Amino acid sequence: MSKFGFGLKFLTALLLLANSIALTHGAAAAGAEQPWQSWSNSLGAKHKLSGRIWSAQRGGFVEPDMMADDLAAGTYVLLGEIHDNADHHRLQAWVIDQLARRGRKPAIVMEMIDVGQDKALKAYMGSDKPDAAGLGAALGWASSGWPAWELYQPIAAALFKAGLALDWANDTREMIRKIGREGFSALKPERIKALKLDQNLPDALEADLRSQIVAAHCNLLPASAAGPMVNVQRYRDALFAERMMLAGQKGGAVLIAGGGHVRADRAVPYYLKAQDGKAVIKTLILAETIADRDKPEDYGPRTPDGALAADYIWFTPRAERPDPCEGLKKHLNKKRETKAKKP
Repeated sequence: MSKFGFGLKFLTALLLLANSIALTHGAAAAGAEQPWQSWSNSLGAKHKLSGRIWSAQRGGFVEPDMMADDLAAGTYVLLGEIHDNADHHRLQAWVIDQLARRGRKPAIVMEMIDVGQDKALKAYMGSDKPDAAGLGAALGWASSGWPAWELYQPIAAALFKAGLALDWANDTREMIRKIGREGFSALKPERIKALKLDQNLPDALEADLRSQIVAAHCNLLPASAAGPMVNVQRYRDALFAERMMLAGQKGGAVLIAGGGHVRADRAVPYYLKAQDGKAVIKTLILAETIADRDKPEDYGPRTPDGALAADYIWFTPRAERPDPCEGLKKHLNKKRETKAKKP
């Protein structure tokens, strides 16, 4: 969701909840343990779905290598995550490695890197012997509000190993806040047109987006309050699509982003199709297992007609985290108390 109006820690918790809502064992390489054979998280590690991959097209489970073959055929590959889940980043790194092994050289575009970090990113990538361990510090990751760099480092290690380019996807917090306040009028008309934001989402898709935003805020916000967040979400989705196209002109691109940005019906893929009608798009959403849900059909984002809005879902254990709804309740109560005290 949007990044305006909240503290970084609190906002991160909401992002995690939003991506949770938005949502088999393969052969091991010789002498190497695959990430789904040794989980970082223990919650749900023994769930019957953990480690398995559901294919929407096949309507059944597939092996990781079979999925990797299919993903490698995509011009654009979108890997949706829950931000604080270390296993999601390890699996994303595995996919990047597998794409490279299949002869692909996509640019890696990350939601977590914004245009304000572009200068630092270019300087570091062009320095002597840049590596994955030092990239986080070079980007000022510790003050970014995203989960610890150590969680994302496997992705960087995979792209450095494969010699892939890394690029930003996001706008600055200041611009995101401006979109939240002013809507698309904060953009120049030519930018609105280029991003395809001059075209309304189909009614069913916009209604679903509003519903998801309200759910991501623990159903504590009225639907009328979702309007600014709808604009922010649409802007970011359209921008991510544009950034993938620009970065991927030669070898295609891989997007690392929250699961809500990856869904195929109304998020980044929607704008990729609008901006590049010939694009071959592949989507994978990493989903945490839930104790009382053991059917793959119970997971993943759904289109208005009930179809899975992703090509694949890869099931993983859950990361331990505090309840973000409790934090939101306290935040809203504090705002009400402050408002009530004003004359």
